[in-house]
Amino acid sequence: MARVHQLLLLHINSLSAVNGKVPVIRSQCLACGDESDLSRLGLARAAAIFSLHTIWCNPAKHRICASCSSKPLDALKIPTRVTALSLAQLRSQAEILAEVRGLNFQTLDDGELRILTGLTHESIVEVAQESSLPFDQVCQVFVFLRLGLGQRPLSVLFGKTQQTISEQLRKAIIKVSDAMAQKYLRRPRDEILRNKIPFIEPLFPNLLALVDGTYHRCEKSQNFLEQLKSYNYHKGYNLLKTMALFTVDAKWWDLLGLFYSDADHNDEMLLEYIIQNNVGDITSVYKLGTDILMVDRFFSP
Repeated sequence: MARVHQLLLLHINSLSAVNGKVPVIRSQCLACGDESDLSRLGLARAAAIFSLHTIWCNPAKHRICASCSSKPLDALKIPTRVTALSLAQLRSQAEILAEVRGLNFQTLDDGELRILTGLTHESIVEVAQESSLPFDQVCQVFVFLRLGLGQRPLSVLFGKTQQTISEQLRKAIIKVSDAMAQKYLRRPRDEILRNKIPFIEPLFPNLLALVDGTYHRCEKSQNFLEQLKSYNYHKGYNLLKTMALFTVDAKWWDLLGLFYSDADHNDEMLLEYIIQNNVGDITSVYKLGTDILMVDRFFSP
């Protein structure tokens, strides 16, 4: 379990510096000492600097300028005075990196796998068989999806180049999506009704599914109109929206969308649009005038 905690700590420390734009912070460049155009030093880059220069850099304290950031790591002239940790701390950090790098998922128990991937060993084996992928690649996909790690920190954790991680993730996500979506999503209507939860029938005999809108964070668009339409004033973020259908056999049917998340795209309007335009082939499972969809209080009666 200690390895998992170290991995999560690595994830938390690296998110702000590796993914997306980072805030400019006034200090001194780690390499050249310049005080202009500085940004945070990500943990993945700090680990790479450590491996090349045998100097541990603290991502929370050290900065690097735009000029040095574009240079290859072996071309940086990093003075030894920046060592921020004692020799004992340096060795401890090196041991952590060595232990986490090249993580072997086969050695983790169910509890550790669930923390990292959200799945048990048995479930991962099933996904691997259905998608014809190695066990470790399936784990890497779900670590990527669950923790939101970028490719650079993943390359450090799994001991592979960023290019290799990028290519493996691209192919694996396509295979997992194709194999699992066909098996578990968009089940036919007769199968849903046949596996209907028993206690629902006497209470809501015509109930087919529960419907609700859900949000997904997105980057701010450079297009002003798209930026305006994707900004949700209630949540205070740029979001996109999907409509989720959870059927009476206690399984997800699908997420329908994507839609904007501004006030013009409320749940009621989106559901009406989905039914009228047969988005996601919803009319193959939902029969208007016969079936009931359960919604929340924001829908008009």
